[in-house]
Amino acid sequence: MFKPLQARTLSVECEALPLWGGEPVLLPSRLKGTEALGKPYRYELDMVSVDSPILRAAVVREKIDTAKLAGRIIDIRVEFEGKGEFIPGMPGDTGMGNIGAGTRTITGIITEAQITGTDDRHMYYRFVVRPWLWLASRTVENRIFQNASVVEITEEILKSEPYHFPVEWRLGAVGFRKGYPPRDYVRQFWQTDLEFLEQIWREWGIYYFFEGSTLVLCDSPGSHKTHDNAYDNIIYHVPDGARIDEEHIHRLKASRRITSGTVKLADYDSTRPRAQFHDEYSLHSGAPYDDAEHYQWGDFSQPLAGAMGLSGEPNDYREEARHLASVRVDAMRCKRERLHGRGNLRALTTGKTFHLERHPQNEVNGEYLVVSTTIDIRNVDTVTQPSGSESAYQCVTDFVLQPANTFFKNKPRKKPRAHAETAVVTGYDKEPIWPDAFARAKVWFVWDRRNRPDQNSSCWVRVSSPWQGNGYGFIAFPRTGDEVTIGYHEGDPDKPFVSGRMVNQFNQPPWDLPANDALTGILSQSLKGREHNQVVTDDTPGKLQVQVTSDHDQSRLVLGYNTRIVPGAGRQDPRGEGFELATEGHGVARSNRGMLLTTESRSGAQSPMKDMGETVARLTTAHDLHDDLAKAAQQNEAQQVGADQSDVTKAIGRQNDAIEGTASGDNPFPEMNRPDMVLSSAAGVAMTARQGVHVAAHDDFAVTTGRNIALAAAKSLYASVRDVMSLCVMRGPMKLVSVMDRISIVARNSLIELRAKEKVSIGSLDTVEVLASKKLVWNAGGTQVVIDGSGFTVYTDGKVTFHSADVKQENPLAVPEGLAPLASHPVELSCSALAVDAAGESPTVHATGSQSGDASARAQDTPAPAPAPGQTSTSSAEGQDQTDEPSLVKLTRDLVKTATQISHPAPGSVPSNAGGSAASTSSKKGEPATGPHTCTYKMKDIDLKNKNMSMESADYWGVYQNGTAWIDPRTNKQIFLSYVASSGTFDLAFDVATMTITATVIVLVIPKRVRLRNAVTKELKNNADGTPASVPYETFEDNKNETDTNRVNQNSYKLTPAKCQQGDACSCQISVKLRINFVTSATERHHAQVNLYAEAERADSGNWGEKSVRKNKGTDTFISITTDKVQAHETGHLFSFPDEYYDQGGAVHKDYITMEQKVDIKLGQNNPNKDTWQGTTSNNLMGTGVYSSGNTPSYYVYRISKWFGEATQRDWKVDPHKEA
Repeated sequence: MFKPLQARTLSVECEALPLWGGEPVLLPSRLKGTEALGKPYRYELDMVSVDSPILRAAVVREKIDTAKLAGRIIDIRVEFEGKGEFIPGMPGDTGMGNIGAGTRTITGIITEAQITGTDDRHMYYRFVVRPWLWLASRTVENRIFQNASVVEITEEILKSEPYHFPVEWRLGAVGFRKGYPPRDYVRQFWQTDLEFLEQIWREWGIYYFFEGSTLVLCDSPGSHKTHDNAYDNIIYHVPDGARIDEEHIHRLKASRRITSGTVKLADYDSTRPRAQFHDEYSLHSGAPYDDAEHYQWGDFSQPLAGAMGLSGEPNDYREEARHLASVRVDAMRCKRERLHGRGNLRALTTGKTFHLERHPQNEVNGEYLVVSTTIDIRNVDTVTQPSGSESAYQCVTDFVLQPANTFFKNKPRKKPRAHAETAVVTGYDKEPIWPDAFARAKVWFVWDRRNRPDQNSSCWVRVSSPWQGNGYGFIAFPRTGDEVTIGYHEGDPDKPFVSGRMVNQFNQPPWDLPANDALTGILSQSLKGREHNQVVTDDTPGKLQVQVTSDHDQSRLVLGYNTRIVPGAGRQDPRGEGFELATEGHGVARSNRGMLLTTESRSGAQSPMKDMGETVARLTTAHDLHDDLAKAAQQNEAQQVGADQSDVTKAIGRQNDAIEGTASGDNPFPEMNRPDMVLSSAAGVAMTARQGVHVAAHDDFAVTTGRNIALAAAKSLYASVRDVMSLCVMRGPMKLVSVMDRISIVARNSLIELRAKEKVSIGSLDTVEVLASKKLVWNAGGTQVVIDGSGFTVYTDGKVTFHSADVKQENPLAVPEGLAPLASHPVELSCSALAVDAAGESPTVHATGSQSGDASARAQDTPAPAPAPGQTSTSSAEGQDQTDEPSLVKLTRDLVKTATQISHPAPGSVPSNAGGSAASTSSKKGEPATGPHTCTYKMKDIDLKNKNMSMESADYWGVYQNGTAWIDPRTNKQIFLSYVASSGTFDLAFDVATMTITATVIVLVIPKRVRLRNAVTKELKNNADGTPASVPYETFEDNKNETDTNRVNQNSYKLTPAKCQQGDACSCQISVKLRINFVTSATERHHAQVNLYAEAERADSGNWGEKSVRKNKGTDTFISITTDKVQAHETGHLFSFPDEYYDQGGAVHKDYITMEQKVDIKLGQNNPNKDTWQGTTSNNLMGTGVYSSGNTPSYYVYRISKWFGEATQRDWKVDPHKEA
């Protein structure tokens, strides 16, 4: 065997060890220790002072200071021979037998230096040697790592003091496409650096060993190198007495154990709560009972809590889960096959591989990884064993091996259990509150000495809430500076959440304590400023109250014993009892299904909420009184029988029925089955206003009193009625008295009729003046006096008596008529086709078509009959014939007959024309006038901005087309639809020059950009620089304003006077046009904002595009329905058109909704009146005709016709007439 020149196999080198005469004072005598993968090694090195007659123990003690040795770096060298036999004759040293001879160096730090003994010749010492990584076990830290991978965290720690030692990375990151993934948040929780590093290394399957002073980090079999030549192959030799000159293994035990082979992990991600966070990894062996499963909690989800927050990229949780599960499987499987052995192997090194040979069981021979070694090497003492002895050293090495192709992993180490901690809420810059969309906060831990208290001091931390659901719950987000308590989900320090808030010196309770210990509630504060909102209950005995208050406009609702509560100070002075609802701003009380305001007593709330028996009784009594008096008025010819006020009483009855309701089994509280407002008082109602009071009703306004109605006006009383005013007094007089000025009674287009059962008395203390522009007729008892432009005529069969002091006849003299002209009509429309006399006859019309106003062209009044021969007429005029006077009886009889004909002409008779030719054309009542006609106008332009018109829809319970209930799958209840407030707002204008009414709606469209696709491949296009190619979505390119309005204007509707006898040929025509204008700037005036993109599955007034969905290999593909009718339909809504369908929602007209807020299915499916809004239709634009014909009946513009009629005080009709 080759004999090395040195006498010892162990040697050391350390700058702190003293020399004596250039030679070491201490020599190594023994080295023992253990080194394993993933653990810091520990060696004990025994040292003995040299045996020298001049270097005694006392001198050694003086030269060696153990305090200076601790912490010094030491190199321990283990020298070993090679293998093989000397081959003579080989050139050079190629025949030498020590192949691979060399030195193994262990570089570590002396962590402990001991004096173990002494004698008169030697000093004995023991050094504990550990790797530099052991220093990490001496440092305890608490810190946060964000958006960093296990590699980046390791680098961050090892670059700091005192770890400036070499590190070699042999990481393959097996299973990851981009290396080890970053973690949102990783916490070193009061751990040593070594504990923390080993924790995260083991979690991700990283382990380590040392080569000299270099820390080697690895994660796979490929990370390990083979021993050098001397140990690349190691033989197994049974100790049978035969000598072998080669280091070998003489004891070996191969074991095979049952291990688990599957790990399934579960986790949770609050940003993806419905995702299945389960994954597994299996390493199947096929051996019996060798594939047991471990089901464990993982830590692979990353809930976007890092710096990018919710805008960050979600992690590939499946990839990460599989890797973390595989680490746990490998940690169990790598112990399945292990070899435990012993040999005199001085240089066998943990972390390296070799090939085992010559084992009698052939399958044991193979490549192995050294998992751990325990070595005991002794240098033989030179005193007892002189240099050159055959036994210069002794070496025993115990080791553990595993197959080299098996993944080695350390068992993952559990994280420390985190406990509650104190933190302060932080935010960005000086923002008072800084939440994200998931109501998460940023916090700064009071122990954190590395981070500033800002938006980067922590990850996004979830905030615990006492109540949280899908869109509902309780939220009181902590604000910057608030002290909070941090808890940890599953006790994991990487999963913090805000569990509570605490009072401190600067975060005091809302109200002073203990003075306000009776207060319970919420007090918030403005994010900027000192204003507050509060909801507080006051449990002071005998003075209970609830307050909801806001400092904004000093708004408050107080229920109970009203005591003012001030933020901070708490309860102050009492203010009354009951309830108070007050504000310095606007106030609104809104109830969609009805509201009752009453002072009727209901003590203890024992009656149903809507109980109003006294109110209904009073309303019933009032209705009966109203009905009785209306019928009495009709009996006295003050009103039409069954109409007029009877219509009002019927409406009152319907309203009373709706207010009272009808109880049923499924509706025990039937009152107010429609949205009525009921004001009821057990005493009186007083209403006062500093300025004006306006009461408006779309239908009727009825007032009923049991006693009197009194009106007092400090200035004037005005009443304007469009149709009929009728006053009827049952008992007592009717008085109309003007104390200081005249009384005027004017009938502009008809007569004034005064009748009385007894006498009619007209008197004046000055003058009674009776004026008539054409004729004055007095008739009494068969005698008639006529005064007109032709003179004064008396008709009587009695005597005519004059009592006069003098009778004087002068020359003819005309005086002014003296009658003031009537005010002109707001719209002076002169049209020959409209002129119809009271009897229904068309007037005489000239060939030119204009109605004549002179005496020569109009039909003359019926003349008096020619006097009988010899009679002298009492009418006297210049040039009148004088005849003989007949008998008085005959004259009287003829005059009475003639007067009767004048007053009551026979039906169909036409008076003869005494002064001119007959008219060229005439017509009977109801028939179009024939011949040409003309119309002249005197009108003014109208320009009305922002006209709001109701759709006249209603609230109702949603149904399908067949009437079955439309159920909300989320609540399993029938859907209630609210359309009563639906309306359209637009501009209305009338231009006299063009005789055109224009309704214009201005729509704001925010332009977007549209991605371009290749017309052939359908792939999205990119620009030259790789950015997406797009174009702006220009709404005007497609002339959508023209397309939409052409559809609603397709019938070119016009308005003509309702009484025009020419029908469609009437020349008085007002064109009606609906217009839509698009604007793209929010600063421009607009009535509505719409989105033209196809983003809504069902179009509405705010989204004009519609999309349908089809499944394409599991992917939702949206396909736009390209039709202008959908947009025209939504344009109709902007002009206040209701829907003409009720299937699954629609602003259907209120005529189809019953008082019970249900759809009248029978009427909705078939309304016999096709000249009004339909409940459902397959042809009309506002119905399902939006997808087919898109018809627009004439009633689509009846609201504009009604508005124009109100503006002009005339009735108009729509031409051409088209029904649904």
